[in-house]
Amino acid sequence: MSQDFVFLYLGQFGVPSFNTGAFIGFLASVVASSLESVGDYHAASSVCKEKDPPKHAINRGIMVEGFMGMVSGLFGSGHATTSYSANISVLGLTEVIHIASRRVLILAGFISIILAVVGKFGAVLTMVPDPALGAAVLITFGNLTALGIFSLKKINFRSSRNLSVFGTSIYIAVVVPEWLRDNPNAINTG
Repeated sequence: MSQDFVFLYLGQFGVPSFNTGAFIGFLASVVASSLESVGDYHAASSVCKEKDPPKHAINRGIMVEGFMGMVSGLFGSGHATTSYSANISVLGLTEVIHIASRRVLILAGFISIILAVVGKFGAVLTMVPDPALGAAVLITFGNLTALGIFSLKKINFRSSRNLSVFGTSIYIAVVVPEWLRDNPNAINTG
C-alpha cells in the first residue's frame, strides 16, 4: 500500500554530513541561480513596465532564496527556492501584469501545492497531449528568448568587451551543438 501524503521532518534521511564534492556542486548551482535571479528580477520589472528594482530589493530576494535553500536542505529535499525565468515569460503572455494582482499569483501557488500534494490532481496533468505541451513550451521559451534579447537594449554595444561577450556566447550556442553532433565521442565524461 502506497502512502499518498508524507510529512517532511528534520533528519528523515539520517544525520547530516559534509561532502566536499557535493558542497562544490551545490555552491556552483547556488551562485548560478543567484545570478539568474538578479536577471529575473530586472526582467520582471521590465515586463511589468516598472522601473528597475532597487539594490536593497534584489538583496532581500537573494537572501530569501538563500534562507529557503537552507530550510529545504534541513528537510533533505535537495533543492531550493529560486526564481524561474519561464514564469516571467508567462507573466507577459497571460498579461496578469496589467491587473497587477498578487491574488492571481497566490491562487497559482495554492493550485501548485494541491497538484503536488494530491496525486489524482497531478495525474490529470499527465493527460495533457504532448503536442499541446510542446506548443506551450515553444511559446513560453520563445517569449523568454525575446525578453532576454529585449533586455540587451540597456547594454552599450560600442564597448568591445560587451560585444565580445555577447558575440562569443551566441557563437558558442550555435557551434558547439553542431560540433558535438559531428563528433559524438569527442567528450567522454565517464
